[in-house]
Amino acid sequence: MKPISHQARLWALGEIVRRASIDQEFLDDCDCQVTREESILRLPDGKCSIRFRNAIESWDEIARGKLHTSKARWMSEPDGVRRLVPDFIVPYCADRTERPLFERLDSHTVISHYDLPASVLFTLSRAEETISQVRDRHGRFPTVQSTAFHDEFLHRPVVDEYGLALEQAIGSLIPSYPSQRRLLRVKLSHDCDEVGLWPSLRNGGRTERQPSPVASAKMLVPSVRAAIAHATHHHAPLSMCREFSKMAVGRGRSFLQRIRDLAKYSQERGLDSAFYWKGSVFGPYDSGYDPRSLRVASLIAQLEEEGFENGVHPGYETYLQPAVLQQEADLLRQVIGQDQFGGRQHFLRWLPQSWQHWESCGLAYDSSVGYSDRPGFRAGTCIPYRPWLAELDREAHLLEIPLVIMDVALFRACTGYDEAFDSFQQCVERCRLVGGVFTFLCHNEMLASKPGFPAFYAKLLNTLTDTHRFDWRKAGASKARCSPLY
Repeated sequence: MKPISHQARLWALGEIVRRASIDQEFLDDCDCQVTREESILRLPDGKCSIRFRNAIESWDEIARGKLHTSKARWMSEPDGVRRLVPDFIVPYCADRTERPLFERLDSHTVISHYDLPASVLFTLSRAEETISQVRDRHGRFPTVQSTAFHDEFLHRPVVDEYGLALEQAIGSLIPSYPSQRRLLRVKLSHDCDEVGLWPSLRNGGRTERQPSPVASAKMLVPSVRAAIAHATHHHAPLSMCREFSKMAVGRGRSFLQRIRDLAKYSQERGLDSAFYWKGSVFGPYDSGYDPRSLRVASLIAQLEEEGFENGVHPGYETYLQPAVLQQEADLLRQVIGQDQFGGRQHFLRWLPQSWQHWESCGLAYDSSVGYSDRPGFRAGTCIPYRPWLAELDREAHLLEIPLVIMDVALFRACTGYDEAFDSFQQCVERCRLVGGVFTFLCHNEMLASKPGFPAFYAKLLNTLTDTHRFDWRKAGASKARCSPLY
């Protein structure tokens, strides 16, 4: 049996506290404590406290199937948020009790009947993905195996919503506590899977820009197989046609330009964009371009000069292969000219072990925690956080910026542009309510290959022009246990 350590509970309690819109000075004066029976938040007045019963003892209780998803009520009628948060969803509960999430015990004490720190710990650390052995054809944890999908709360940032309840609980004890206005922040990112250049042969650190005809033919075979697979395995003949058209004509004509277009879309609306570049060799799921080639390296430098962010998009074969991940991260360091940057795993091939691998490579943040077939909140949050590494029983030395929507996932889950727009808006609204970071991944290929997508993308971005930027450098550098969101 692996017990939940006091350090893990303190981390989880800190994550709950920092999701309340409380003034930083007030937060700094709060004190978190863990005893054998309780996890306790002591408020700055020295008298009041909020207490959670430690009902779950070990990580193994998830695997034994002893935990359930419960619903909890508001402490009192909330102002203006009940439409989106009619109640609270608490996964990984020891029982199915349906009571208020917080309840006033006396004039100085509020208690919770739920082991909220354990629930938050399991949810944010993605404990179920470590325990489950079920994987899809790409080795990923399937959406349909998740507790959030099974219990129908994937569309809600349930962990962030606890911050709303905690504000109410603190307000019942200290009515004049200093609160802060919640702000929606946006992080747009673009995985540059395809740049329109033929795969490069790499030899001793040099790039041969034009491989021989025989080598080119050999490189093309996996692409042909992948294109055919769109029809035979994915039942998507139109996608197959698009893949063949990329190989036959216009390969170098549009994809780099589409990256410039994405930058322009953001510039015109005062938004940020991050571009994640590949350094992988050619393979069935990797286009094999070399980021050191003149056209790509020049574009990276130009984007950097214009204030855009560049990062890494580790290839298909880096999944659970830290040595390969290190090679690709180091290659991008050469091109970008910076030590600190983040990125996202190709194909969203990610498991909780990936956090350790990214940390060991010295990467600053990951943004892979989202699903490839549905929008939503895979970790129950849209607020970036430093994950708890269950295996090492400590906080990670990198930031997780959860992915809320990937363009492909949006269209896999929705029928047509109207439904996709509504789904997009609902996710934005939920992120806005909790003061989170709305992350949206748009591939440059979508602008070139999906009819009507450029106008649709512009329409989406037009709804985000009143939002704020997220400073991942400040958020990642902060060492405060209850650090604010930048």
